[in-house]
Amino acid sequence: MLIPVLPIFFFAIKRLNKALRENLATIDDVYFKKSVRFNLIFSVLMACILAINFIYNILARTILNNQDVTHGAILDSLTLFLIPAGLVYLFWHYQKQTKR
Repeated sequence: MLIPVLPIFFFAIKRLNKALRENLATIDDVYFKKSVRFNLIFSVLMACILAINFIYNILARTILNNQDVTHGAILDSLTLFLIPAGLVYLFWHYQKQTKR
């Protein structure tokens, strides 16, 4: 499946890079803003999913008395939540900078 897709991908990337070099304002308007918005939305969704997982692990350990959930699993879920939460902060900062 990659055989027909890769040449099209490289051709599109080559044309995009050429257009971005010709007009520097396009970098800020098209690529940067779209990528920041996409990454912000994706990071928020991932942070929400991992926050639900973290809360479930805490509640399963405390309220449900599920002994299969260890303290290490709770710390792992916290760590996995903090990564996209940091990305949300980063992309939110970029999103505020791109607004005029």
